[in-house]
Amino acid sequence: MGFKVSLYTVEKLRNGRTNWQNLARHHLPFLGRLDMRFLPAKTFFLSAVEFLADLNSKNSLVINTVGMPSTSLSGDLIYVHFPNHYNWARQNTRRKAYSYGNAVICRVLSKLLIRSRADLPRFVVANSFYTLNAIKSVIDSSEMRRRTFFHVVYPPVESKKIVGSVSPLAKRNDVAVTVSRISPEKDLVLIPQIAKQLPLVTFAIIGRVQDYSYYRILRRLIQESHAENVRLYTDLDDASKFDILTTSKVYLHTTPGEHFGISIVEGMASGLIPIVHDSGGQREIVPQENRYKTAEEAAEKVRIAVSGWTREISDVYMKSALKFDLQEFQGKMAAIIESLVACAN
Repeated sequence: MGFKVSLYTVEKLRNGRTNWQNLARHHLPFLGRLDMRFLPAKTFFLSAVEFLADLNSKNSLVINTVGMPSTSLSGDLIYVHFPNHYNWARQNTRRKAYSYGNAVICRVLSKLLIRSRADLPRFVVANSFYTLNAIKSVIDSSEMRRRTFFHVVYPPVESKKIVGSVSPLAKRNDVAVTVSRISPEKDLVLIPQIAKQLPLVTFAIIGRVQDYSYYRILRRLIQESHAENVRLYTDLDDASKFDILTTSKVYLHTTPGEHFGISIVEGMASGLIPIVHDSGGQREIVPQENRYKTAEEAAEKVRIAVSGWTREISDVYMKSALKFDLQEFQGKMAAIIESLVACAN
C-alpha cells in the first residue's frame, strides 16, 4: 500500500518467508524472555512500547497488534486478540490486583502522554465477536467509545494452502487430534477422561511444553486413568504434524473460552470434524451439534464423529475453513486501513 513501516517488537524477528528488509525494526529482547509468571510486568512494558510508538511524531499511522494490555487503546488501529485486563479481572486475587494496578497506571499515562482527544478516531479490530464484547466491557470512557470504530476480522489461517495439500485418497484412522501448547488454560487434562470412555479411539496431543509442571500433571493423569490410547507429541516437526492431521478423523479442542481458535480452523482445513467446548469464540466457527459442556458429552460427540466420518462431511468442514483464509484477512484489513487513511486526509 506504499507505506514506510517502523516495527516495534519484544522478540527478535526470524528470517523466513517474510521480507523484513524494508522495515525500520525496534525490539526489546529482554521482554521476550519474561515467562508467564511475569506476564503483568511484561504487559506493562508492552503498554510503554505502545505509548512510545504512539508519541513518535514520524508515524502518521500507528497499528497496534500487541492487543489491549490496558484500557488505554493506544494506537490508531488496534488489533486485539483478547484484553488482558479482562482476563485478569476474572482470575485469582493476585491477578485481580495486577489488573487494577495496571489499569490505573495506564489510565494516568494515557492522560499524560497519548494524543489529544481531538485527534483521529481509533479503529479497534477484534479477532471474534466474543473478544469484541469483552473489549467493550472494559472501555470505561464515553469519549473513547464515541471516537472508536469497532470491527471484527477473524485471524489469518492458511486454509487454502492446507486444503490444497490434503490427499483425498489418504486413509483416515480413528484418531482425535488436539494441537495445543501444554499449559493449564488449555484444559488438556480433560482428554484422559474422554479417552477412557473411548478405548478404540486414539487421542493425539500435539504441542510444545510451556508449563512443565502442568505437563507432568498431564502425564500422571494419563497413567493413573490407564488411558493407553492417549499419545503425547511434544517435539513434532510440521511435516509429521500435518501427516497426523490429514490421516485422522476428529479435531478435539478442549480450551474453554477460546478467543478464536486458529488450530480449530487448521483442523477443519485438514478434513477433520471439529469437537469443541461450548464457549468463547469457537462458537462462531463450529456448529452447535459439535460443541460440548461436559466430558461425557464430549466423549459421545467424538464417538459419533469418528464413526460417522465420511469424505462428504469432511469436505463441508474444509469448505467452511476457507472463510478464514489469509486472503480474506488481508482484504478486510486493507479496507480498514484505507478507511483510516481517508479519515486522516
